Amino acid sequence: MSERLGLVVEDESDLRGLFTLILEEAGFKTTAVYSVSTALKVLEEQVPDIVTLDMKLPGGNGREVLRKIREDPRMIDTRVVVVTAFADEDEELHSKADLVLMKPVGVKQLRDLIGRLTGQMEK
Repeated sequence: MSERLGLVVEDESDLRGLFTLILEEAGFKTTAVYSVSTALKVLEEQVPDIVTLDMKLPGGNGREVLRKIREDPRMIDTRVVVVTAFADEDEELHSKADLVLMKPVGVKQLRDLIGRLTGQMEK
């Protein structure tokens, strides 16, 4: 089995570190970035198995990253966990993400959800 890759796209350093730690504990080799432009560059070079994605980022909107993932045929199986502080995100976002989590996100909640997504990926 090849190495599983995770990508954390989050501008808040504490959350970026937490999401990275949880993905690494789940067995993912993880890259963490804080801007849309850097995330898009990483996605040109890597095909992550799972992405945690903040919606409000420096230099753009997380929707650009989500659109890139969903339009790239290499990433057909990439799971996306959107993390947002805004409860009014529209239905389009909910339909393109595998999960939408509201901030603040609890450690146990995120571990459980990553575990469930990881289990689905192995089926």
